[in-house]
Amino acid sequence: MPNDNWIRCSKRHMCPICGKPDWCMLAVDGCVVICSREPSEKHLGEAGWLHRIKESEGGPKNFPAKKLPSGPKPEMVNCYVRDWNKDPIRLLSRKLGVSELSLNRLGIGVNRTEEYTFPMKDGNCRTIGFRIRNYRGQKWSVKGSSSGLFIPDTFHGDDTMYIVEGPTDTAAMLDLGLDCIGRPSCSGGKDYIVQFLSRHKVSVVILADRDVTDVAKRNTRMGALLLAKSIKHLCTGIKMIHPPFGKDPREWVNDGATRAMVESVVKSTKYWTDKGTA
Repeated sequence: MPNDNWIRCSKRHMCPICGKPDWCMLAVDGCVVICSREPSEKHLGEAGWLHRIKESEGGPKNFPAKKLPSGPKPEMVNCYVRDWNKDPIRLLSRKLGVSELSLNRLGIGVNRTEEYTFPMKDGNCRTIGFRIRNYRGQKWSVKGSSSGLFIPDTFHGDDTMYIVEGPTDTAAMLDLGLDCIGRPSCSGGKDYIVQFLSRHKVSVVILADRDVTDVAKRNTRMGALLLAKSIKHLCTGIKMIHPPFGKDPREWVNDGATRAMVESVVKSTKYWTDKGTA
């Protein structure tokens, strides 16, 4: 809960990072934001990510909504991504239990400090930032990045698109031969997904993590619901599922899930509507 030094973002005080009126918190001096949607180098767990902004006199202001970025600066791309280094990628493939092919379809790279880079894209598949993952599993975004989607280079053209969280869960679904894109978090990337689906007339399956804590479950469920409401006019149908075992889609696949098993869960799930399921 916010104390005297923090206020919750609202329509009057929009979050200056993601441009949204909910979930985020703003310091009363307007210098620091805890954003629940946009990653930064400082992760505060379930609260979100810490962002420092220019000092502001007179307390919080009604910041304008964040505009969709045009892409990262060329020097940022050149600094953080180089040609695929097969040995580190093979090592990551074995560690995560996903194929090198699927990682390569997502544009994985290895930077100068031997960390893995995943391009984040807007709904038109333009690169707008990079997610970094080291071998210990720690994740952050390159400075100057915008938080976007993880989109493979090609699709099979199925009439169903799966939406998961993160690049490695996306890779696991690609390994099953499913068309899939990844969002940056359980609540992130909504505007870019809308942009993407405006060009792809498909049925959508939102495959969320199987969270264990009450707070995580609430955030995941709310993120899925907000996304469903935003894309309902763009899809032929929407279903929401989570792995029946394993904490996320990648673990589900590592534990033996097949495409037939995933599609069986989808088939047995009712379509989502504004009033629940139908």
